[in-house]
This record gives sequence, structure tokens and C-alpha cells, in this order.
Amino acid sequence: MCIRDSRKHVRLRRVLIPDGMITEYDPIGAECQSALDAVGTGSNQVYLEHVDVTAGRVVLSDQQLVLIQQSGEGQLWEFIWSIPNENIAALTLSHQHHEMLIALKGDGEDQCTLESRDPNDKSANRFQKLTDSLTARFPQIMIKTKPAPAPNES
Repeated sequence: MCIRDSRKHVRLRRVLIPDGMITEYDPIGAECQSALDAVGTGSNQVYLEHVDVTAGRVVLSDQQLVLIQQSGEGQLWEFIWSIPNENIAALTLSHQHHEMLIALKGDGEDQCTLESRDPNDKSANRFQKLTDSLTARFPQIMIKTKPAPAPNES
């Protein structure tokens, strides 16, 4: 006679990430991967990190940095711009890591600044993780940190 336990065993979903490790399923990461697939650059990209910024969401893939926006809650993500990872010359993080300046390779002064959507959230860690992921694959990218502003002297 077999007695069955009436409780169901629920196993959290997991996913295999690019470095071969099995990690906990991340619904936002899955959404970012879908957005990368929808961008349709003609090649398979692998989601690595993301940061929510005032202009939308910055998604780092193994090939490029992409800015996407949503027109409303529950709407599809819309592609705004992308930068191939190999075109990034330097990243500068603000002293509290709530802002990141991206400088591009080339003769010009091409750069863009990304600001955290909410300075009180965990975006500081997200900017750092994005920077770490990018420089792990592209060690020639220079990383800088802006010094803290000097206190006002009275």
C-alpha cells in the first residue's frame, strides 16, 4: 500500500547562465532576454545584467549595451539605442554609483550619461554589477569613479 503526501513539492525554477552555472530564475532577466530577442539584431544575444534608469532600462548582453523603454505598464519594450560592447572605451561611475558615463572609442567626444531611476534603490549595485560583467569580457575598458563632491566651506 502506498501512502501519498497531500503536499506538493514546489521547486523554484532555475536557469543555466552563460558561464555554465545554474542559478535561480529571474523574471526580470527573462523579460530582458525577450526584449533582446525582439530587438532583432540578427544574432543570438545572451542577457547578462540590467539597470533601470530614468530613460528606461539598460540591458547588457554578451554583444551590446541596449536602452529599451516601455510606453506603459505591461506594454512591450521598445528599442531606443544600442552600443556594441567593443565600442565602449571607458565607464565612469559617480561616487555613490547612481550615475554612469559611457565614453565611446573614436576621435570624437561621444558619450552618454545614464542616471538611476531611483537613487534609493539597489541600482548602485546594479551599475557596479553591469560594469563588472562588461569588464570581465572586455578588460581593455577603463573604469573610473568620480570623487565625492567637496563639502561647501563656510
